[in-house]
Amino acid sequence: MGGYELAFTMRERVAGGAVTIELSGEIDILAEQQLGPRLEALAGRHRADLVIDLRGVTFLDASGLRLLLRARNRVARGGGRLRVVRGGPRVSKVIRIVRLEPAFHWLDAPPGSSAAPPGSSTAPPGSSAAPPGRTAGRGPTGATAATAPETSGPSGATVAPVATPTAPAEGELPCGPRDGTVPA
Repeated sequence: MGGYELAFTMRERVAGGAVTIELSGEIDILAEQQLGPRLEALAGRHRADLVIDLRGVTFLDASGLRLLLRARNRVARGGGRLRVVRGGPRVSKVIRIVRLEPAFHWLDAPPGSSAAPPGSSTAPPGSSAAPPGRTAGRGPTGATAATAPETSGPSGATVAPVATPTAPAEGELPCGPRDGTVPA
């Protein structure tokens, strides 16, 4: 394929009693097709403790999420556990938007590393541990977002409150317009 260079990498290492898979670059459909079988084999071979490190991931789409979920399921079928090292703000935002935080056990740093990055926490992305300068569950004005309890609608169906959008944290980019319009 000439000068084509893959936009992703996968590296395996053993530290702290766990096998750590370091992913980096763009984890999209191409990466899933290439890395999926390798990750599946590693998950089957190292059933006790597998860690996937997302710190080097610059882009994550639905295919990348599927890759993570398949690894989790494979490890669980073998009686092991999968832990995931948090990625950067963009990766964490994707995981938070699709509400997959509870699907994984989150780490700030891989096992056996000297220290967690500054400002990190042990809470899942988007949970009560807010980034510096922000209050968890509150917008920039302090207004609470999505804290109303679930209620029953007229048909008896459960109605969950709609989250009120808040301004992005420093260094975070918004996904789209906040007013719900589609750009032309």
